[in-house]
Amino acid sequence: MVNTQENKEIITIVWYDSNIHSYNARKNIDERLRQLNEYVEYYDDIESCMNYIQSIDNEKLFLITSSIGASQIHSFPQITSIFIFDFDESLKDELGCQYLKCIDRYTELEDLYLSIQEQLEFQDELSLKCSFFDQYEYSQQILSKQTSDLFWYQFVNKIILEIPDDSKAKNELIDSCCQYYQNNLKLIDKFKHEYHSNEVIQWYLTKSFPYKMIKKALQIKDFDQLNSLRYFMKDLIQNFEKQHQNSIQNKQKLIVYRGIKLSTEQLDEFKNNEGKLVLFHEFLKGTRHRSKALNFLKRSTKQTNLVDVILEIESYPQDFYNSIILIDINEQNEFSSQEDILFNLNVL
Repeated sequence: MVNTQENKEIITIVWYDSNIHSYNARKNIDERLRQLNEYVEYYDDIESCMNYIQSIDNEKLFLITSSIGASQIHSFPQITSIFIFDFDESLKDELGCQYLKCIDRYTELEDLYLSIQEQLEFQDELSLKCSFFDQYEYSQQILSKQTSDLFWYQFVNKIILEIPDDSKAKNELIDSCCQYYQNNLKLIDKFKHEYHSNEVIQWYLTKSFPYKMIKKALQIKDFDQLNSLRYFMKDLIQNFEKQHQNSIQNKQKLIVYRGIKLSTEQLDEFKNNEGKLVLFHEFLKGTRHRSKALNFLKRSTKQTNLVDVILEIESYPQDFYNSIILIDINEQNEFSSQEDILFNLNVL
């Protein structure tokens, strides 16, 4: 079954099995998977499956398949995680999880769902994109390939803030999400009836549908999708600016840490751009505690080309010339006790 919608999130789940359409629990499986990650594709033909995988450009791919299926398609670079699944426990063998990207082998659906949820959370932390640019070009507003990224994000902020308040914007957002997230209508209904603009940071931090759609749109610079989210985005940007003033009181110097895992190519890019400004293509989250950032790096991953890196961001919030906008998450989220910091789309 081919999904005709465009993926509005970072992850695509593909289930390849020649017998997938004969599963008795097929409908329930589909509903559960889409509750975890809305975009799911099913294939019973290996050639069609491989053609689809090769067509993926802006998403990471989770592959659910049998041992035989994994042997045929495990090497595609688009695939970040492989989940070997067989209903028949007698098929379990020593070769079932021999591939580097293989998370584990499963014979119970609940175990599979739990593992996918854990990997979704982990990959969300890994999917960090950024741009580097020269400080002189930035200060002189010189347009280059590098500074064009910065100007695009600044343009988005400016345009969204200047869009007049529109009573239809919320309904447009809800209608669009209802069409896409058909398996999560309960959460969207809650948003429709309970959301208030002063709670926008809390809603964003739950990593539900607004978070996922915003993250994807920012990473691929999809203004149309951001425009469809303008009701939420405007509240988010305005609350950032409002709460920033509360967060910086009595903070002469602030050091924030973020643990990340970079590919060797990404690490080389950081090294080659030493001394340049950096812009992360998302609302970057970090912590005041280096130990917490290190704990993230201790989590194992099947991607062998990743290097552990600690980002150390030093800011002087009360400096008049400081343009970094940030908020203290602990002040926004009653469930947080980690002293986390959330950055706006800043130049660092």
